[in-house]
Amino acid sequence: MPLLCLPSRLARVLLVGAGLVGLAAWCPVRPGIVLGASMEPTLHPGQPFLYARDAASRHAVGRGDVVVLHVHGETLIKRIYALGGDVVWTAALRADPDTRFPLSLGAPIDQCRRRYPGMIFERVIVPRDCLYVVGENNGSVDSRDFGPVPASGVRGRVITVAADPGVPAVGFRVPPAPKRHASATTPAAAPA
Repeated sequence: MPLLCLPSRLARVLLVGAGLVGLAAWCPVRPGIVLGASMEPTLHPGQPFLYARDAASRHAVGRGDVVVLHVHGETLIKRIYALGGDVVWTAALRADPDTRFPLSLGAPIDQCRRRYPGMIFERVIVPRDCLYVVGENNGSVDSRDFGPVPASGVRGRVITVAADPGVPAVGFRVPPAPKRHASATTPAAAPA
């Protein structure tokens, strides 16, 4: 191999690499892989997904959206439960006050307190420009643990997921939240 070809090849490799980096920075959709179990049963560890970076503005996401966000130095995937200005009530058994379940927005708290005296109810007002995010799994570390998070931490909204790990993420949509959260008249049940 002649020595004069090496700089030319290196230049091409560097040019292609710079082009790919530029394309990735410009592209509005990014791939991701679910790493933890906090979103089970909706999303499973190892499951690929795509997220839209243009949804990172606080006006492009809403209640029920699954988002990729940066919180306390970690990248997480959670569902938006409440927006800035919303009042969130959580319920917990007195025997296990650390395991809190969010109630439906607008739940009649006075009625719940009378009906379920063995439960502790906590009120959280989500500050403006913040979100209350939850995982689907009861063991999820989320806003029930660290409180509302800044909306500016949202990196994007999940737009599609693969059916199973190893299946291309084309043509699938984000499933809706499971119906495990409390209804407007009853607090959430404790795990078995």
